[in-house]
Amino acid sequence: MTSIDESVIARLVRSNQHFEILVDCDKAMQFKKGEASIDDALVVDDVFKNARTGDKQAEENISQAFGTTDLKKVAETIIRKGEIQLTTEYRKKIAEDKKNKLINFISRNAMDPRTNSPIPPKRIELAMQETKTSVDPFKNVEEQVDGIVDKLRPVLPISFEKKTYTITVPPAHASRLYSTIMRYGNPSEQKWLSDGSFHCKMQLPAGLSHEFINELNKQAGGDITIKEE
Repeated sequence: MTSIDESVIARLVRSNQHFEILVDCDKAMQFKKGEASIDDALVVDDVFKNARTGDKQAEENISQAFGTTDLKKVAETIIRKGEIQLTTEYRKKIAEDKKNKLINFISRNAMDPRTNSPIPPKRIELAMQETKTSVDPFKNVEEQVDGIVDKLRPVLPISFEKKTYTITVPPAHASRLYSTIMRYGNPSEQKWLSDGSFHCKMQLPAGLSHEFINELNKQAGGDITIKEE
């Protein structure tokens, strides 16, 4: 269990009053995501005006602001709607996680236009180091990927071109590979041929196309027709 010394403050201002609780940083953030209970998050069973000085909040103020004095319900609202102090370790963790998600997104969706081949995650990471490119841990990938790519392009050409493939799966593999194809996206011109083959067109990000083709060939033992348009 987290000690008071290791806890952080979660704070919410309502009706010009400060309401603060002491929480475990990791567990409080997990609670916001539905991955932990309020009991896991709470370190001290009190609501404070000022948690640092230990000055407790009056019950009448709590009741007026939250419509209840039930500690768990009050704490849930403070964590969900208030501000949580983040530890340095937690900030580093979420920054690293967001960086990895960005690298994976670029690697799966982009290609090197010089070679028309996927860009390995390690090459993207090295380019980020070379250009001193950092990520915002509090913005989602889609919000910042364009800005990140613009910073990387001087040292790493990147193209988000898409490729289109015409695919025909023989009857022996059609039912099994159908689910694999659908897992990668929503193909167009889907049809089952009279002999039981499955035919479709598939458009994919260039960076993902090699993985897709390799997966189909592996499952079909090469007994499949894939043509790039």
